[in-house]
Amino acid sequence: GRITLKDFERQSSIILGERINLLVPFYSSSNNSSNKNDSEIIVELRHEIETCRATIDELETKIITCEKSQRLANGVELEYEDLLKFLYE
Repeated sequence: GRITLKDFERQSSIILGERINLLVPFYSSSNNSSNKNDSEIIVELRHEIETCRATIDELETKIITCEKSQRLANGVELEYEDLLKFLYE
């Protein structure tokens, strides 16, 4: 399902243990927009959106890697427990 950008930022921050804030470039773009014409602002915002999308893709890849690593670690832990049970029975 779909989630909001804010929820994605929050969940990514928790999973990856780092502060994720995808909207900062948009705030700085809007603050600097008074000196620019509309077409310059549009080009800049399009660039920021593409950067944001790339960052989201990178975060999704990191999250998937973390989840796979966690599943692998859990699997190894279960195998280790089974091995210990076998050795001490």
